Amino acid sequence: MTFTDQDGHEFTGHGMYAAVSFDQGENWPVRKLLTPGEGELNGGAWTQDFVATPTRAEHAGYLAATQSPDNVIHLISSRLHYRVNLAWLTAGMKQPVGSAGDRAQ
Repeated sequence: MTFTDQDGHEFTGHGMYAAVSFDQGENWPVRKLLTPGEGELNGGAWTQDFVATPTRAEHAGYLAATQSPDNVIHLISSRLHYRVNLAWLTAGMKQPVGSAGDRAQ
């Protein structure tokens, strides 16, 4: 899938990603690869061993996510725990008019 980095450059990424909608699911302008960085990891269950890179994320797993009161989004795959927030997901992306990013200034 094609993603856009923080500098606005497109790249092809593989694996798990998050998407954000600002209009009740009509459009999904934010798509960000959820890669744990670099290295050899074990995602457990169906994922097992995989190599993570900046463009390659976990490729399979049973997922569950919730947002805690401090606005951190916690996602657990079969074995790995990811923590992100809206600011990280939208970093470097042009915010739609009326989005939370416009009011945060």
